[in-house]
This record gives sequence, C-alpha cells and structure tokens, in this order.
Amino acid sequence: MSSDDIVRPRRRRIDECYFGGADHPKNPYIKRLGLALRRWGRKTGNRLADFDYDDPSGKVDAFDTISSFPMLVMGLRMTGDCFDGEAWAFMNPDERTDAIHTLSMDVDEKAKELRGLLRGRRYQPKAPRLVTIPKIKFRNDIKLDAIFDLRPDDVLDPACRNKTRTLTVASKEQRAIGKSIVNALNVFCHHRWPSSVVGCRPGIGIGSILKTVEAAVITTGLTTVLAIDIMAFYDTVPIKNALDIARVRIGYNPDSHLGWLIEHAGLGRGCYDQRNALPQGNPLSPLLANLYAAEVIDSVASQWGPTLRYVDDVFVLCRDEAHAKRVLEAIAKAAAPMGLRIAEQKTQIVDLRASTRALTYLGVDLDVDLDVDADGNLHHRLHHRLRDASIVKLWYNLGSVAHGASTTSTPADMLLLQIQRRHQIWLGWVYAFGAAEWSAEQVVAVQRVIDGFPFGGDRLREHFAKAWRQTYGGSVESRGEAAARYVRIFAMNGITARIDHDGFIDIAAPDIAKMRVKADAVFAQTEPMSLRWYANHGGAVVPQETSQRIDIRAPSLCDRLNTNDFGDTYGDALPGLPGEVAVTLGRNARGDGVLPGVIAM
Repeated sequence: MSSDDIVRPRRRRIDECYFGGADHPKNPYIKRLGLALRRWGRKTGNRLADFDYDDPSGKVDAFDTISSFPMLVMGLRMTGDCFDGEAWAFMNPDERTDAIHTLSMDVDEKAKELRGLLRGRRYQPKAPRLVTIPKIKFRNDIKLDAIFDLRPDDVLDPACRNKTRTLTVASKEQRAIGKSIVNALNVFCHHRWPSSVVGCRPGIGIGSILKTVEAAVITTGLTTVLAIDIMAFYDTVPIKNALDIARVRIGYNPDSHLGWLIEHAGLGRGCYDQRNALPQGNPLSPLLANLYAAEVIDSVASQWGPTLRYVDDVFVLCRDEAHAKRVLEAIAKAAAPMGLRIAEQKTQIVDLRASTRALTYLGVDLDVDLDVDADGNLHHRLHHRLRDASIVKLWYNLGSVAHGASTTSTPADMLLLQIQRRHQIWLGWVYAFGAAEWSAEQVVAVQRVIDGFPFGGDRLREHFAKAWRQTYGGSVESRGEAAARYVRIFAMNGITARIDHDGFIDIAAPDIAKMRVKADAVFAQTEPMSLRWYANHGGAVVPQETSQRIDIRAPSLCDRLNTNDFGDTYGDALPGLPGEVAVTLGRNARGDGVLPGVIAM
C-alpha cells in the first residue's frame, strides 16, 4: 500500500482529524513524516529530492509527502475560507454538527481531487486575482492624549495616503498546495537557516529576538547598530534568481516531479504571465525571499558582526560608526548586482548608549546602559521600551473592528463578534509589547484605550441592553437562552462573562496589570537564539563560536495539524501565542509570539 491510499479504520469526523478534536493528536502519518523530514534536513548534504522514507504504508518521497491526503487537507484548512468563521461562532451544537459533516465531505473530496491532479501532473493553476490594498503607516508626532479626539484617518501618515500595494490572490486550491509545500519546506529547512534569519520562520517570536540582541550586546560589548531597510523587498527579488538558489539550497531539479510541484503548481510558473518578482500573497514568497536574502545580504553582513534580519529589516552590531559604514558599503556592493537596493532614508547608524529610545526595532525602542550585577560587576543592559505609536495602532485597530463587514444578522450577534475580535487584537498586542518598559503616561493611555471600547463594565452593559432589545423582543430564542449561549461562546474564547440578576450579560474588562505580569513571565522564560559572534584578528574576520547552540523547537507538521496553528503568510512565519492565550484564541499553540501583523509598524 502506498501513501496515496491511507487506510483509516473509520471515517473520522473532520473536527477530530483536522480541527483539534480528541482523536486529533494521534495522526501517525503526519507525525512520522514530519520527524523524518526534519532529520533528513538536519544534514546539510541531503537534498529534498533524495528524501526517501520507509513508512509502514510504503515508500514515501518528498513529492508523495507534499501531495499526500493529510497534507492537502491541512493546506485546504489553512486557506481560511473552508467555512464562514463568523457564522460558525453563532451556530448551536446541532447546527455545528451538521456543518462539520458537510465540511468533512467537501474538504475530503477536494483533497482527493487535488491529489489525483498532482499525481498525474494534470493540475493547471489559474491566473491569480490582483487585489490593491492601501498602505498603512502611523504618524509619529501624535500625542497620546490627542488620539481620543481624532478620527481614525487622522492618525495615518499623510505621506502614505493614496499609496497602495498589490497582492496576488491565488485560487483556493493553489493556496492549499502552496501551504502544503511551505509546511514541508519549513520542517526540512529548520536546521539549515543561518542564525541571522529571524523573520518568516515558525518558532521564532519577538521575545527570542530581543533576548538574542541582549545576549549579543552583553557577550561582545558592541553597542553600535547598523539598521538597514531593503527597498521594495518582494518586488525587487528576481523570482528566477530566487528559484535558482532554492534549487541548490533545498535540492531539487526543476524538471522533476518535485520541481514541477513547487514551481508550477505552487508558484504558477509557466501557467500565466508573471513579473520577474516574488508575488506578494503567494505562500511560497516569504520562504523564497528568505533564501535569497540569506544568500545575498546575510552572508555578507554576518562576516562583520552579529546579524539579525527580520524579512527586509537588517540589524548588524558593529564596533563603531566607521566600522558600520564599511559594513553598509559591503552590503550595498553585494546587493546591487543582485537586484536589491538599500533604502538610504530608512538606514541608520545608531549607538544604543547615546540616548534613551535610541533605535526603533520590531515595534519597540531600544537603548543600552550600564548595570551592576549581584557580584558588583558592570555590564550592559538592554532596554526595550513601549512606543507611543504602538498604542496609537492598538487604538486604531480596536476602533476599526466596528466598521468591518459582518455576515451575522442581529445587532446582538454583531456586538458579540466585535467583542471577540477586539479581545483577540488586545491579546496579541499585549503579548507582543506587555513585557516592554511602559511610562506612567503610557499605562494611563492604554487603560483609556481599553475603556474606550466595549470590553466590559457599565458601558458594555448598556450596549448589550440596547442590542438585545432590538434582537430578542419576543423572538424564537428567548433572551435567557441567548444569554446562556453567549456565555458559552465567550468562555470558549477565554473571555470571563456571567448572567447577572437582571438577565443581562456582564463581561469582565481586561486587567492590564495582570496581563503585563503574564507577558513578563513569558518573556523571562524565553531563550535567546544561537548566534555566531565574530571578532577581528589582525584585519581578518575570523568566526568564533563563543556560545553553546540553543535549538529552538520548530513546530512539527503534527504540531501544526494538532493545534490549528494556521493563518496567512505572516501567520505561517510567526509562532503560536503562549499556552493559555493560544487556547483563548482557539489555536492551542505553544511558544511565544504574536498575531500576524501585530509588529508591522
């Protein structure tokens, strides 16, 4: 029996197999294949095309793995539109059971159809839809007290108004195939990435990155930072060159079945006219961009000092300003022939000791001062401080929820959905920035932001009373029955709610102090990543390993299947939230990290 036809003892319900049910963690095929791929990828000489695993169901190669039934089902689930998530939240148990069985048939049949088309090399991608979205950037000159009297558009940077970017939206089937490919490649490449690559990699979050910066400063004593931004990153990475690098680093022949699967089915090469650039919105683009930049940028920058690159933001620790200028010159010289350009207006050379909030990195402000340890020794201490702009963004995002379209039909359901969405935005934000240092004014401002939206308390009670009078004035579902259903939905999302003596719902507003304590605890437990520290000896740069390697646990294929750790392109790159918060969001993922888009300032 081959991996094409996996015999299951019974038809598992879709929520058991793919949506995190009780039977879910026992998917042996995904677990075996994920472990085998990771082991194969650990040896740098191994090529993905040569992967050959003796599974109990038969011999399995990389093509079989990516195009297997479970992987395609996972890819279809990750496209995010297998069902209407808003409608799902308001279904009663009987309606949800019916929907599960209907969806089970739909996903299973679509996965079988896709598998057959891929195995026969008959799949033909359609030209993607082009979607134009506005560029959003927030002003840096807004006082925190002022935002509460402004309209949402007033906090946006005027320089970005009327500016847009174009995303390519592939068909649901092609996105599912792309997700399946990326899942396999992320596992295979985990041990192959240079330590400089910290963006678009599962298992790495803001906490790990900041801990690594701190370890680099303490270990080397370097405090001068060269911060580089790559101009129009995805638009300037030549797709042909990126694929040439991928064929070597991953190891496959473009004319093979595996090459056809990755480049034809996944990227759509040769199926329709494409620019010689990575398509924004394709699941494979972040991985290919990382491979290309690691080859062109990181290989040069890391020879000069400890280097981190978060997508198109390059961070290099240097000895002094003169050293940083030489590093910048070397990087620019290597990047230009390869089509990458340095955004000079965004490139900075900063001494982290020069001032408070010396450099903005990943949505926080960094600076360094001297601290005394328990033994009386002086050492550098890295501060990461909350930015006012981050609070402005929280205010903007919470307010934008009310303007979003909804498929729900009643005012009460719409209000419930807004509270759930705002709760998720708040949790993602506080776990990204809660462990930073806050000023007293910022604490007050965050509290005002939270109080300004109906999270709980008297104001929410008033909103609910009005919405329920419009919704449950003698309908089939009584107000008491609806209240009990709403409380159950809130509990599933980690929101504390109860029915009071008047029959209305009371919801507890977030406790900022408690959430910050939890965020601090997550950050304290975070380990820095492994970095190679570089020292200059007699004019020659010689790599020296001065710290023991720390392996960050990569989410396996089985983990991702078990935890519903799915999302859009950024969602794939970023890890799950801490345990209890992840459960709150229905993802039950492990590790530290943020929601997609939280740190995109």
